[in-house]
Amino acid sequence: MDDYGDGSTYQRVVLEYDLYERGDTPGVDEPVVAAGSEVLINENGKIKRSGTTTDVNDQRVRVSDYVVTSVEDDD
Repeated sequence: MDDYGDGSTYQRVVLEYDLYERGDTPGVDEPVVAAGSEVLINENGKIKRSGTTTDVNDQRVRVSDYVVTSVEDDD
């Protein structure tokens, strides 16, 4: 992602590990996002929480509670 955008450019990635909110202790609480879920992340490492944006592949991506819910070509 370092070669793309200015901090507002996102790429879809699949999480390899469960995602916990800061301060949560893994193994004690339920994860916010489970491993294997697809999320949007920018080159600054921020994960998009909700909304709709266009990713680096020019696809329109909708996100809800951190998880990608739909992907469409941005025509």
